Amino acid sequence: MPSPYPLSYSFKWPFLFHWPSTKNHTKIGKTPTQMKLQHTKSSDSKKLIFMGDIMVMQGDRIPLLDPELTSLVSSADVVIGNCEAPVGKHPRNPKVHYNFSFHMPFDSLQGILDQFGANRPPILLSTANNHSGDRDIGAYLKTIPNLKELGVTPMGQWKQDEEPLTIIDVNNIRLGISSWTHWMNNDVFKKNPGVNRWHDIETTCWQDVKKDNNIDLLIAFPHWEYEFQHFPRYESRSIAKQLMNTMDFDLIVGSHPHTLLPMERINKGLCFYSLGNFCGLGVAWPVKLIPILEVHVSRNTKAEIADYKIHFFYQNHTKDGVEIIPLHAAPTKIRNKLLQRISKIYDKPVFDTAPCCQEIPSSIAN
Repeated sequence: MPSPYPLSYSFKWPFLFHWPSTKNHTKIGKTPTQMKLQHTKSSDSKKLIFMGDIMVMQGDRIPLLDPELTSLVSSADVVIGNCEAPVGKHPRNPKVHYNFSFHMPFDSLQGILDQFGANRPPILLSTANNHSGDRDIGAYLKTIPNLKELGVTPMGQWKQDEEPLTIIDVNNIRLGISSWTHWMNNDVFKKNPGVNRWHDIETTCWQDVKKDNNIDLLIAFPHWEYEFQHFPRYESRSIAKQLMNTMDFDLIVGSHPHTLLPMERINKGLCFYSLGNFCGLGVAWPVKLIPILEVHVSRNTKAEIADYKIHFFYQNHTKDGVEIIPLHAAPTKIRNKLLQRISKIYDKPVFDTAPCCQEIPSSIAN
């Protein structure tokens, strides 16, 4: 399938793969890594955890997760992320000629999930991404039951005559999550789209969907943007405004770039353009930053985002394997480099030992 990237970017891709760009294309402003949006947070607020791409490259070993990470995820009411490969052991598709053709062994994903404990919260993973068709249509079709066998709710699969939506009730708060991809490396789906695409999203009347399904908080989980860049393009910011202003979404959390991108407040909604990776693809040092987004949703008169905080971890490669550790525990040299990189994107990067969320400045609201 032809690359969606312009030729100028395609020529730069090998360089950016090793040295992700910090060029701020659209001059987007910086926001804090944690904010308090409501003066009071209800006692029954719900914790949502978002993670980036779960990646598995050839020869990758199951990462050992630090207790600080497993405790954070296990304390959530729901966990949402992106499964960046067909799940299971699948032969290489002979029609695929690009090098980065992924599949995620069942045991690899199970090895990650098992570290969150037997009583882990509900986990929802999107299957709508550019690698969905890497190993042909059969591999994708097996991914759905494989995820269910692992106790994961798959999102993003296209269903005829149904809205591109996954609904989950978190006690008294009803979440609607729509995940989709803007492109695919290899489009193996012939008779139907297979996974949700941007066309499915922009042609849906979300105000009606939200009302008809009694959705309290509508979340967009797009697979978008250019890879290995830390700042969004005009097109992505325009789509984000469309999602918030005309489609009635409340929260956007993006994936695909493999790097951390900024957050932007659009009206009362929040758009996190990318959380980078959760694991895998640990080549360039900025890609080894593992941001985890924590969002609290409270119900006062209606369900609203009370606050958010980005927790930072690091994918550390040792002679014995791979471990994901808190950023504050990373080697000093790489920790300082990553803190400098974060400070180009967010204001006042902090460790988890910092005081509670500060109030959102009115000056950054659109």
